Amino acid sequence: MTPYLLRDCRLPLLVAGLVVVAYAASLSGGWVWDDHAILEANPALDAPGRLWTESLFGPTGRAGNVYRPLVMMTFLPGHFLGIGPVFERVVALAMHVGTVALLGRALEALGERRGVAWWWAAVFGVHPGVSEVVSWISARQDLLPGLLTVGALAAVARGRPWLAGGLLLPTPFCKESFVLAGPVLLVWMLGRRRLHPSVLLPLVGAGGYLALRATVDLGVGAGLALEPVASVGSVAARLPVLALWPGAARTFPVHQPSVALGVASLLAGVCLLVASWGRPRLAAAAGLLLLALPGGLAATHTGLISDRYLHLGVLAVLLLGVFAGRGRGLPRVAWAVPVALAAVTGLRAWTWTSDARLFGAALERDPTDARAAFHLGHARHRHEGDCVAAVPLYRQGLSADPRAGTNLQACLLDLARPAEALAMTPAAVDAQPANPNPAANGARAAVAVGDLPAAERWARVAVERDPASARNLVLLGNVLGQQGRCSDALPVFRAAVAADRDEPGAAAGVDACTRWLEDASREGGAAGG
Repeated sequence: MTPYLLRDCRLPLLVAGLVVVAYAASLSGGWVWDDHAILEANPALDAPGRLWTESLFGPTGRAGNVYRPLVMMTFLPGHFLGIGPVFERVVALAMHVGTVALLGRALEALGERRGVAWWWAAVFGVHPGVSEVVSWISARQDLLPGLLTVGALAAVARGRPWLAGGLLLPTPFCKESFVLAGPVLLVWMLGRRRLHPSVLLPLVGAGGYLALRATVDLGVGAGLALEPVASVGSVAARLPVLALWPGAARTFPVHQPSVALGVASLLAGVCLLVASWGRPRLAAAAGLLLLALPGGLAATHTGLISDRYLHLGVLAVLLLGVFAGRGRGLPRVAWAVPVALAAVTGLRAWTWTSDARLFGAALERDPTDARAAFHLGHARHRHEGDCVAAVPLYRQGLSADPRAGTNLQACLLDLARPAEALAMTPAAVDAQPANPNPAANGARAAVAVGDLPAAERWARVAVERDPASARNLVLLGNVLGQQGRCSDALPVFRAAVAADRDEPGAAAGVDACTRWLEDASREGGAAGG
């Protein structure tokens, strides 16, 4: 029996090995892009209850109040053990290998020949179009619900509807787009012409997610600019390129809404759904395509139709290719295709090992890409301490991201070029109306050039924008003190101590101003005597 068992596992093990080899270069990488804010320096990970009561990015809720508590819980073991990014990368690869294994099982259950099923599973496993989901730690928001969804597909194909419903139930808590998991399961069931009460399970999950999101005051549609038809057009433009062209994986694929293409795509989608009635193989692809639609809505917010948004959309396109083959066999030479794709994906995965590599590759691909220039500048500045290299990159990034101006000010100050930093302060302050940092940088630059009235003006703007910032209060207090106005500076320093007793300069400012006022009072009394 053992030889038969080994022979049965040989093909899945070979596919899994190919996937591991394709992503091996990514396993030694560090935190990249959003990883720094979400995982490396997220205080909510030290108080896990907060993961269920606030946005992914903390109380400020930037980036559209992104609420994905369940996927954040999966980062807790690595965080508490202090293992770091390598552990999370290994977990991500294990999840992807599991997804590939479930896909192979699902295709076999849907009637594909064993060799064909695992060939297509291998193609998906090493496809460059899904490399972002596997290589970027923060993309677990797409990877984990993708694993559960493919597991549900395998369960439906094997006649286990309760398992399918149970796997889909928690997916909205991983990512809000999976509130569509109920309709997806319905499509799969209609493809088999067998409705089952388990279809209610993902609907319960979606309802619970939306209710909890509203309870924690994040709203239901927060941050999404609703351009549904035009957004579908953007998905329709990006998805075939990503799925069918091996080099199509991009760091910054621009969102290109199109109403005309959206209408045509929706009509084609309706035809596909109708055609999938009673056809479980076609229904498998049609259901997954539904999960690609919310990617367009997210793109209207970010301006990017990111590869990870279309993770399962790529799988849907590949499944259409599977089922178009109608069970035909494949020559052995066809295995050269996944091997070649693995080489492309290996290079792509390697670029996701650091910010400098990722954004450097994006800028090399398109030297006019202002987004890539800003992020590469940030990598040079914040992670490598190289402001000389960062300054021209920040200048190029000014048109793409308002944070470039603030970071450019900081670099110019580090390079002892305060006059340039001060000159760009008004524009930087206007570009980020709620951010106190451009004004604070302007105040420091004004102090450096000796313009104390300008320093006071900008310091007051910084304090107005963030009255609880002890650092900005100390800045204002110091500017007032340098003008000999300790009577004005003393209450500012006291407010800084109340905000953060450990802030450098706060308590010292109180002591210095108190002594100065006492000395002035004694000198005034002596002069009067």
